[in-house]
Amino acid sequence: MDLVEAENLALRLMSEQGLVGWSFGFNHRRRALGICNFTDRRIELSRHFVLRHEVSEVRETILHEIAHAIAGPKAGHGLAWKAACLRLGIAPRVRGEAEMPEGRWRAVCPGCGVCHSRYRRPMRGRDYYCKACGPERGKLRFRAGVEKDRVPVQ
Repeated sequence: MDLVEAENLALRLMSEQGLVGWSFGFNHRRRALGICNFTDRRIELSRHFVLRHEVSEVRETILHEIAHAIAGPKAGHGLAWKAACLRLGIAPRVRGEAEMPEGRWRAVCPGCGVCHSRYRRPMRGRDYYCKACGPERGKLRFRAGVEKDRVPVQ
């Protein structure tokens, strides 16, 4: 989906749901598909997410954030938010599968061969492990720009 189409869709859906005084925009986040900022009364979507996904997925994410705006700043992903999701006709999902850009820092698990990715530099002196293999077989050594084509990214 392109950004102009996503913005038009978001503004239309926000208007239909009565979000008067709210604005819409994009951000460069790579770990969050969308956010609802109550302080600025603004809903934002990740450019990375929008450009990699179909209209139906972007629409559902916009409605997810609209549900946050309807439920209020203290609702989180609780009952009020879930009720707002159902009213908007979407499943109250918190985590889903979405294609997003890989992080610059990558490590291949010596136990299972799965490539792990991080956006931020790993902290010095801290050990990282593959969740599947644990500390015995899965100690990870992150490096910047490791070839991504060696193994699939998890």
